[in-house]
Amino acid sequence: MVKYQFSLISSIAQIAGFLLFVAAIVFSFSSTTPASADDTKTISLESLGESLFLDKNLSRNRTQACATCHMPDHAFTDGRATPGGRAASLGDDGKSLGDRNTPSLAYAHFAPHFGKNAKGVWAGGQFHDGR
Repeated sequence: MVKYQFSLISSIAQIAGFLLFVAAIVFSFSSTTPASADDTKTISLESLGESLFLDKNLSRNRTQACATCHMPDHAFTDGRATPGGRAASLGDDGKSLGDRNTPSLAYAHFAPHFGKNAKGVWAGGQFHDGR
């Protein structure tokens, strides 16, 4: 039986989530050649976004990058098979399963802003629980 691991959202996770969101958006719209000489700043931002999206050093255990679960070749979803199929994504240890699958980042720009609302409750994001 697979035990589900739950954890509270920490400040580090919030920052990582924000970086993931920004990197995914920049990475998904990246191009390889500038349209004009004025686009060099854009290209460097795209390179930064791609570097952040692919960097395993940003994860807590330095074992997975954003692209590990949000695979560009799989519409930014998790294409890895697990013992439970693709209903839940693998944890950073490569063994544990969460209680949800990685959502696509293709529609992330439509998600409500993630943060605390006027009542101090976390809201927004891509999940029903505010993540």
